[in-house]
Amino acid sequence: MVSEVHQFSADVNSVLQIVVESLYKNDEVFLRELISNASDALEKRRYQALKDTKKSDEKLGIEIKFDDEYIEVVDNGIGMDKKDLIDHLGQIAHSGTKETIKQLTEAKDANELIGQFGVGFYSAFVVAEEVIVKTRKLGDKKGWVWITKTNENNYSIDEIEQLEVGTSVRLKLKEEKKDFANYWRLQQIVQKYSDHISFPITMYAPKETEDGKKSEEVEATVVNKAQALWTIPKKEITEEQYESYYHHINHHDAESPLLYGDFRVEGKVSFNSIVYVPKKAPFDLQQRENRHGLKLYVQRVFIQDEQDALLPMYLRFVRGMVDTQDLSLNVSREMLQNSPIVEQIKASITKKLLGMFSDLAKESSEKYISFWKEFGMVLKEGLHEEFQNRDKLIDLLRFKSSKRDGYISFKDYIEKMAKDQKKIYYLTTDRFSAGLSSPHLEIFNTKNIEVLILDDRYDEWMISHLQTYEKFTLQSIAHGDLEEISDSKKDEKDTKDVKEEVDHKDFFEKVKSSLTGKIKDVKSSNRLTSSPCCLISDKAEMSSHLKRIFKEAGQEIPDTQPILEVNMHHPLVQKAQDVADQDEFDKYVQLLYGQALLMDGEKLENPTLFVKTMNELMTVDVTKVQ
Repeated sequence: MVSEVHQFSADVNSVLQIVVESLYKNDEVFLRELISNASDALEKRRYQALKDTKKSDEKLGIEIKFDDEYIEVVDNGIGMDKKDLIDHLGQIAHSGTKETIKQLTEAKDANELIGQFGVGFYSAFVVAEEVIVKTRKLGDKKGWVWITKTNENNYSIDEIEQLEVGTSVRLKLKEEKKDFANYWRLQQIVQKYSDHISFPITMYAPKETEDGKKSEEVEATVVNKAQALWTIPKKEITEEQYESYYHHINHHDAESPLLYGDFRVEGKVSFNSIVYVPKKAPFDLQQRENRHGLKLYVQRVFIQDEQDALLPMYLRFVRGMVDTQDLSLNVSREMLQNSPIVEQIKASITKKLLGMFSDLAKESSEKYISFWKEFGMVLKEGLHEEFQNRDKLIDLLRFKSSKRDGYISFKDYIEKMAKDQKKIYYLTTDRFSAGLSSPHLEIFNTKNIEVLILDDRYDEWMISHLQTYEKFTLQSIAHGDLEEISDSKKDEKDTKDVKEEVDHKDFFEKVKSSLTGKIKDVKSSNRLTSSPCCLISDKAEMSSHLKRIFKEAGQEIPDTQPILEVNMHHPLVQKAQDVADQDEFDKYVQLLYGQALLMDGEKLENPTLFVKTMNELMTVDVTKVQ
């Protein structure tokens, strides 16, 4: 039979080159990746066996064989068919392939990304000049062999007589990598990376004769503990074992986890769970539709990967596993979605995770802020999705400030408030630097009042679900009036404001007329001290910042207009008041309005006209001075 020859997809060629180059100094991870793949195949076969009426006495496990030129990793797991070989080895089955390659290319250490996109298998090419995969899928009568060589852009597939179900990956070692074909070195790598694998990993060591010499006979030795980590008493588990298991379930991440938890719960619903929070967020964290969740075991039997029913959506960055005795072995994904037992497990794990985050914030502000920068954006989703943990989530929120470096909580803000302050003030903005220079801040800076700067694109959506914190109302400084901070003598202030509005009524009407269709109203500002004007939103209306977000997302935007506030003490405003010529007056108004738009983060409708108008008015003033 003639071999079928297939071309690797372009993305595989790109990834192969990147992986080989990046892992050159950390080449031993190839064995970790192959063992991890074998373990996954064994988990699937063990689960499949639960559905079979015919019971098999076959013991599941992994074997590592070697000689002077080859290393072979063999498992009797679920196996692969022809389609699996093409789909999983001939291309990268990932929706974000272009992004994958871009991130791998830009990464300082591509080892950080290995496996995240299904590229763990390709680490074999770091040590191999030829890779031969023989496999037979459970339930199939025929097997297949898949062969490729380093630096070739293709692979061949042939049908073979494969008697046993499972997969063998045979690596013909590169000349400079033949030192891996050593029993003690391979054993050391297995125990370093894969000791926790719950299936036995068997190697064949040469027997020693009575005089201490090696014989030609070999003896099978299980070189890993082959015990599920969560079945070992916590006090007997080392940090290294926890980290090793993390790399097994999240084997794209070369870094240690930021934190982990080992929960052993007994009660109406009993379960064991080990959970991890990575140091870095995956690139696709914002894609809510992507699969996520914890590995589910029932009675130590693997049932499902990435079971999202065990965690709320806003904790989708958490990795780990759950093992329980309280579910049936034949439970389906659909049954899990509606299971009260799963709901109790989910609630318990969520509570414990939020407690871990709270403890981290108390113990190490620096570590917590690192966590917040990576995962704070999705953690905020919980305010809308999960009412029962709302208070815990609110205390985990962190914000930038107009008066302090770094991040602060609501509690931190309240501790520094003036005694008579009744509100927590905030400003939403596209960028922190833009927020700090916003004209809306001027009166607050003058009065030494702290303002939270919310520069995350989802902050305004989040804050809309918060009306108060403790006894304090949350108030946007770009919405509505700010009577409570403009003057402590309210009666005098009210009298002054009324008089000012009356005195300048005609001016306001002229400005409003000049900006017909662009603004809702014009009024004197009590928040400006140095800027001539600013735009604000009416109290019940959507802010300009949120409108921009909706527009970028292709959403409908309410047909509302902003209010133009003017600083009647600013020279530019006073100059405009004195202009009698309508055309010249309109130019001053357009200049003021354009400035307000720019300071609010908006784009000008006609930048060229704006610059032309500004130049004309400046030229007039310069001419008068001369």
